[in-house]
This record gives sequence, C-alpha cells and structure tokens, in this order.
Amino acid sequence: DPYDAEDAPRILPLTDDYTVGAESRVADDVIRGLAQLGVLVNPLPAYDYHMGSYQMCWRTDDGRLHSSAGPRRSGNAAGF
Repeated sequence: DPYDAEDAPRILPLTDDYTVGAESRVADDVIRGLAQLGVLVNPLPAYDYHMGSYQMCWRTDDGRLHSSAGPRRSGNAAGF
C-alpha cells in the first residue's frame, strides 16, 4: 500500500562523520544495531519534514481509484 510505504519510519543517508538522522519511530533494535556498527544516531521527530512527502492517485487492477497523501506535510490527494 503506498500510504504504508510513506508512513514507514525513515533514516537519512550516512554522513562523512558516520552519523545518520533517524525518525524517533525507528525500532530500538535498529538503533542499537547501528550503534554496534559504530554509527552515531541523531534523533529526529516522529515525522521529520526533511524526509520528503507526496500526494498520489492510483488505479487498482479492478479499476477502482484511490488516493493518499504523506503525513510529513499538509496536503490532500483525490482521485476522479
């Protein structure tokens, strides 16, 4: 489901100083695993604005239209 993919917690790319930004919804075991690898984790809000967002419409195989908007920004999507 496109909304579930958009709603999943995100981590920013690894920087030169071996740090990543991670939304606070990232599972604790993932954060611990990164720490064990020597990666420093910069905590971010639950939904960080800088992670990007979208509004989309799509048609399913049965012909129905659906729409969704990402939770990181205000926006609406509508299908006709």
